[in-house]
Amino acid sequence: EDQQRVRRLIGYCPQFDALLDRLTVKEHLELFGRLKGLQDSELDKAVVSVIEMLSLNKFTNKLAGTLSGGNKRKLSVGIALIGGPKILFLDEPSTGVDPVARRFMWGVISRICTRQRDCCIILTSHVMEEVEALCTRVAVVVGGRMRCLGSNQHLKSRFGKGYCLELKLEKPTDTAIAKALQVHSRNGGSPDVTFGTLKEHCAGWGNEQRANSVSEDDERGWALHDALRREGSVTPAFFA
Repeated sequence: EDQQRVRRLIGYCPQFDALLDRLTVKEHLELFGRLKGLQDSELDKAVVSVIEMLSLNKFTNKLAGTLSGGNKRKLSVGIALIGGPKILFLDEPSTGVDPVARRFMWGVISRICTRQRDCCIILTSHVMEEVEALCTRVAVVVGGRMRCLGSNQHLKSRFGKGYCLELKLEKPTDTAIAKALQVHSRNGGSPDVTFGTLKEHCAGWGNEQRANSVSEDDERGWALHDALRREGSVTPAFFA
């Protein structure tokens, strides 16, 4: 029933920096600190604490519009932290920052939620490395719906079965293609592909059923068949 009081308990860092270009770093923190109810010496102490925590000392009196992308993200996180909120929402806090700044940001967030235990942090991210480094519980959201919830190890044990294999294939040389065509073609040279011999060629490439995608009544299939005949050769890609 008291929205003003509730909002003072919440800190929020949006995905995209919502900063005022003509305000300095210090002025931003003072502005949002006052919105959180801080005044006088309490406000000054909170501003200095956040600036030191995020290593923004060199940029205290710099305009936000002149900051680098990494320092803008730091300032956005600092705005969320000002006032000591009990609940902190961070929407991709390390987006667009360099690896060094990202690691620094992770250290700050980890220190707040695990060592100091000052607040509860809800973080959204597409970077699984960030999730593993910071989160004690993970929820996977697909299409706006939560699909699973649990610790990192629980999700890995339940859904991380199997392996992911990445392959990079070199493009075959003209000589290799010509040799393959000579081996697999019906007449020992460039094959003359007709509807009647298409299944034979498909079998030669290891997938006889591929020929079923072409029929005499299928306009799309015959277009493919005619294209092959005009090229005067059969490529492995068609039979894959």
